Formats: sequence, C-alpha cells, structure tokens
Amino acid sequence: MKKSYVFIAIPFILLGFAIYFVSQIAKFAGTGIYHSKCFDVTKIQNIVANSDEDVSKSCIFLVEKGHGINTILAKLKKQGYKIKLGSAPKIYLKLKFQGKQLNYGEYLITRRDTILSFLHKVHKGKGVVRYITFVEGETASSYQAQINKAYGLVGELTTDIPEGYAMPNTYNYIYGETKNAIAARIVKSMHDYIDTLEGKIKQSDYLKNKEELIIMASIIEKEAANEAEKPIIASVFKNRILKGMKLQTDPSVIYEITRGKYKLDRRLTKADLLNGNTYNTYKIKGLPAGPIANPSKSSIDAALNPANTDFLFFVLKPSLGLHVFSKDYRQHQQNAKEYQAS
Repeated sequence: MKKSYVFIAIPFILLGFAIYFVSQIAKFAGTGIYHSKCFDVTKIQNIVANSDEDVSKSCIFLVEKGHGINTILAKLKKQGYKIKLGSAPKIYLKLKFQGKQLNYGEYLITRRDTILSFLHKVHKGKGVVRYITFVEGETASSYQAQINKAYGLVGELTTDIPEGYAMPNTYNYIYGETKNAIAARIVKSMHDYIDTLEGKIKQSDYLKNKEELIIMASIIEKEAANEAEKPIIASVFKNRILKGMKLQTDPSVIYEITRGKYKLDRRLTKADLLNGNTYNTYKIKGLPAGPIANPSKSSIDAALNPANTDFLFFVLKPSLGLHVFSKDYRQHQQNAKEYQAS
C-alpha cells in the first residue's frame, strides 16, 4: 500500500516542481537588469544611435572574448546590475544557450532589458556600433594618431597610410575590429573613388594622372576657405601650370617643414620660402613631390573641374574670411597690402 502512495505522489511532485520552475523562469524573464548609474551614451561617447533601442538611460557592458554564461552573470552582478538568479533560471539559461556562440564586444543595456533579452543580443552579436571621423585636410600622421587613440580598436597599427590616399569620412566600427582594418578601409575608399574618375583624368588638360590629381586636390583642400572657392582656386593653379608659372602655395612650404607630423604654430618667413626642394612650390616648378594632406571628394572634383577664369593670384582677406582673386600681379600686390594692414 505504501508503495502505491509513493507512485501516486511522484507525478504531483514533478508537476509541482515544473510549476515552480516555470514560475521562476517567468519571474526572472520579466525583471529588468539596468542600474541607476546608466546614462545617455550618445552624448558622451562616439556611439551610433540605434533607433530600435532607448539609449536615454543605457549602460555599455563589455563581453570579453571567451566569456561564457557564468562569467557574464558574475561580471554583471559585480558591476551593480540587478542579477538575482535562483537555480531554476541558471539551469534554464545554460540549457537555452548551450552550444550557442556568445559574441564578444560591447553591448547596450537599456531600461527595458532583462537578462534574457541581453543574452539574446550577445548571442546574435547585436553590439554597440562606434564611429571615427577623419576630417578632410588632415595628414596621414594625424589619421594614424586618431586610429591609435580610438577606443575599441585592437592590435598594432602596421598598415601604411600613404599621404593623400585616405578618404576623409565617418566610419563605423565595433569593438574588437583591428586598427589595421580601419586603416585599410580608409585607403581602399580613396582608391575606389579615384578609380571611378579614370576617364575624367584622361580628359584633363593640366593633370597627367591620378597621382597628380591627388596632389592638386590636397593643395586645393588646404587653400580653400569654403566649398564655393574650391573650383576657383583650382582654376588659378591650372592657369599657372599651363603658363609655366610656379604655384607658390604656402601650404606646400608648411609641409616641406613639418612633413605633416605637427602643426606649424607660426607664420612663414622669407627664409622658409627659400628652403627645401621637394614640396616648396616657391622654389620648384609644377607640383610638389606628393600630396600634402588627405583631400575630400569635393576637392578632388574641383581639381578635375576648375572654374573657367583668368585668375592667376589670390590672397586671404581676414576681415571676410575669404580669398580675393586677381588676374595680374599689380592688383594682387594691392590686395596683399590690404591683407597685411588688416
């Protein structure tokens, strides 16, 4: 008789355990895990906002390479997240994610996230996307410094960034991408764009090849005060080249001195204009030996499509923040005197 009672009780015991197990799972699945120290991450970090997630109060959590369920849970708890898991939820999580890849990287934890929804992100690799912006007119050395300082990029930067051949733009990346990969992307982006211009380069009456195009575009980039000036400045240099005149552009002299390694914090002197035979266009005829910065697409386009002018000179008027153009040297001297007096 006692055995029959035991057999009758077993299903009820199992049912009770199942009900308890399910109730614990339901309870933990609906419990949020964020804590009060979270913030709007887009305001203070280079984060690409995701319209699918509420980032007004979010935290960034780093899942390191090789970390499994237990390590992630322990780290969450240590950092102050609301993690109270009984044995049932732990068993459930191990069963649910057993054999499934947990991708390392950075992940947002929002106010709506539960431990279950968060682990789903980690499993699917829906991590934080960061961005890095390379400003037009900066040198390869400056870009290399940016890459080396960018948070989340890993490894040593060994990929060469040739001066002038990195495309200024904003590039997205995720934690764990290599520094070499970003460097390769910005160089490839420039080469891809130049390749589309092969036909136009052949039609140019003052630029022989893509190398000369990039050199000219880099000079235009450094000289122009705004976008509207670029085709006009390009016309000045085109006219001077076709007439066999020296370009006499100050940014080339600055590059002769610094080689793009630092900012020159002084005005050029007469001695500067007399030194150097590689980039100094006051001494050499034609284009300098190479690009002096990384030009934008608009500067490249301006080099290929100069305005139709007779201008041979220009000088900056600080009061306007613009250049004044002239066709002859006498007018240019008058403009220069006005600049020096202002």
